[in-house]
Formats: sequence, structure tokens, C-alpha cells
Amino acid sequence: YVAAQSVDTRRAEGGEESAPDLRPLLDSPLPLPGLPLTSSVAAFRGVDGRTSTLVTLEVGPEFTFTEADGLHRNRVDVSVLAIGADGKVTGGDQRAIELKLKPETLAHVQRHGFRTLSRLPLAPGRYQVRIAAREEGADRSGSVIHDLVVPDYEATPIAISHLLLGTRATAQALTTRPDPELNGRLPVPPTATRRFARSDTVTVFGEVYDNRSAGAEPRVVVTTVTGFTGQVAF
Repeated sequence: YVAAQSVDTRRAEGGEESAPDLRPLLDSPLPLPGLPLTSSVAAFRGVDGRTSTLVTLEVGPEFTFTEADGLHRNRVDVSVLAIGADGKVTGGDQRAIELKLKPETLAHVQRHGFRTLSRLPLAPGRYQVRIAAREEGADRSGSVIHDLVVPDYEATPIAISHLLLGTRATAQALTTRPDPELNGRLPVPPTATRRFARSDTVTVFGEVYDNRSAGAEPRVVVTTVTGFTGQVAF
């Protein structure tokens, strides 16, 4: 358990403070289940000795909207904090997602929810990533906590990033802000879901970092999918 600093000093360097309504959720040592949240965190090599850590958050489905001028409106506030082992906030992201949906889009979001992505530049080390969200329409909120070890991708001759998963089915969820670093590299948006239909196709994305000197033997990548019983499925 990592005890965060008080809310008065929660501002990360170069960032913004979290929304006041989300502070109790971010301070809680346990996740709160009021609003359905599914999330995943994956670290990739970045620049200047830091990683580019991608946080995938899927919210919903089933929201409460108000209708005005033919649009169905709601707002979801999201805050993401990375807390180091010393309890200090080392990175964060917050946003207010304004949903203004036409009837056809409303039905889609009510059925599949929506997705939002954040990037955090983090130095190698241990972190606790805390995510909180509040839906204005139903006045409900929730939070989720990840324990994260950010590797030093420069420390070994060959390193492999964390993995992202995506499928055709999970791609139906609306993505409010696509990640530009994945543009053209991952054919479907990343998903935090880990249960898939047998008829679906799962895409796995990762990066291999070769820190060896020039002229080293070529890399060979072998991918295996193994079940809990040890049976190799792929």
C-alpha cells in the first residue's frame, strides 16, 4: 500500500490538480465500484530514460443522459495519477469528457460504453496507478488501482514491452481520444477487457528493444498462447 501525499500537495510537476469530487476516490486505498470501470496499464520505451506508459480506461455501459436540442448529454470526469514508492505524485492526467450524442450513437454507447486513453512519462521503478471517474448524469463514481513496475528497457541486451490486446468486438466501444502513437500500428483500439468470444479475433501488440551492438544475430520472436492447464492453444 502506497500512502499518497495530502490532497493539498497532489499537483504533479507540470500538471493539474485532480477535480475536487474525485479526490476522495483517489485517496482511497481500495477501489470503489459505483461506476463500472475496466482498465489496463502498459509501459513502452519512451525518451530521456523514461517510459511512455499507456493507460486504457473503458467506462460503462448504461449511462444516464438528459436530452436537449435533439442531443443526449452527459459528462464523465476522469483523473489518472501515478504515485511513486515514496508517496509522491509523479505523473497524471485529467479530463472532462462531454458526451453529446445523436440517438443512433446513444444506443451504441449505452450498449458498449466508451474508451479513453492517457499517456504518462514515468521513470523506471514501482508505482501505484490510481484511476477515478465520475458520471454527472447519474451522480455515480468509481475507482480502480494498479500496482505497476516500470522496467528499465535500456538495462538488458534485449527487452520486451508490456502487451496490448484488441479485438473486433471490443472495437465497437467509442474511443473519445485515439492514441496518436498507435496510429497505423494497431488495427483496433487497445482494450482492457480480458474475456473474449470464441468467434472473435484477438490482436496482440508489443515492442522488442534490441540494445545490442551493431552486427548482432537477428532477433527471433516466438509467440505462444497457453491455457491455465498448460495446453498450448497457439
